[in-house]
Amino acid sequence: MWRKIKKQRPEPLKHNHTKNYDIIGDIHGHASKLEELLSSLGYQISEDGYYQHISRTAIFVGDFIDRGNQQKAVINLVRPMVDNGAALAVMGNHEFNAISYHTKHPQTSEPLRKHNKNHTHQHQAFLDEYTDRSDITDVISWFMSLPLYLELDEVRIIHACWNESAIASIQDDLNNNNSMSEAFLVKANQRGTRQFNAVETLLKGLEMDLPNGQCFKDSYGKSRTRIRIKWWQTESNTYKNIAIVPKSTLETVPDIIASIENLGDFKYSLCEKPVFCGHYWFMGIPKRQQKNVAVLDYSVAKNGCLTAYRWNKGDKEINNKNYFQLTN
Repeated sequence: MWRKIKKQRPEPLKHNHTKNYDIIGDIHGHASKLEELLSSLGYQISEDGYYQHISRTAIFVGDFIDRGNQQKAVINLVRPMVDNGAALAVMGNHEFNAISYHTKHPQTSEPLRKHNKNHTHQHQAFLDEYTDRSDITDVISWFMSLPLYLELDEVRIIHACWNESAIASIQDDLNNNNSMSEAFLVKANQRGTRQFNAVETLLKGLEMDLPNGQCFKDSYGKSRTRIRIKWWQTESNTYKNIAIVPKSTLETVPDIIASIENLGDFKYSLCEKPVFCGHYWFMGIPKRQQKNVAVLDYSVAKNGCLTAYRWNKGDKEINNKNYFQLTN
């Protein structure tokens, strides 16, 4: 069942790159849902076999893989769209993790991401489908071509967190399209480097130390002294209110004020252009986080909904009426 989407009358397929965007959240191996979403948004299969829209461009916020059981099908849908100009895309943390898992350090020959039980479990759905080494090499190469972020005329696209300091720290290290070089990838897997710190923020979210050695319990019962925060927060608030943690552990986060001074480098100003991201496993009916911030990950891999936002050229801010969801 679909909500808020009307079928469009088929038109001749002659795609032109436009600034009318359909920005699509995390897919995580759910190709059939992506196909239905694209179809309902008016995308049609071209003579060359990929989805395109006569007057719109799709943008994917990353996390195409892991979780679901249609890994290859998702890549086979998304990749031709990007390669043929019908879509844009940025890298998600799951693509970064996959690259690191399947890439060896040039000096030690050890994988950049350890093949331990936890990492392999997170990546198992991909491993189950991609059993041929040449196929893995090919898709990892494509992942490497994806930019870490998109700075477009009217909007910004990032997987987890738009942070000017993190972007500035690595700008000179990236390729012209803001994708990673092999040298950058190695550094980004070395804890403590500026490349590592930047990727952690941009692709996994911004974290903040709790004051005075305070801690909270994560969903596994482990004590943690850092919280992932709502980087779009613009006013002074408590650590509990700015934390992005499971509801089951929220009560253990300190309910004390985190001042504006402490949040200075974390905030995304209301004066900045609209930014769209995924990553955070939200649930329910989508709504904007601020007039210029929208999260599009509504947990399709956890019985949530594949979610998109329709941005029209000339729009000035995010409108809750422009969200579209595939409902279960």
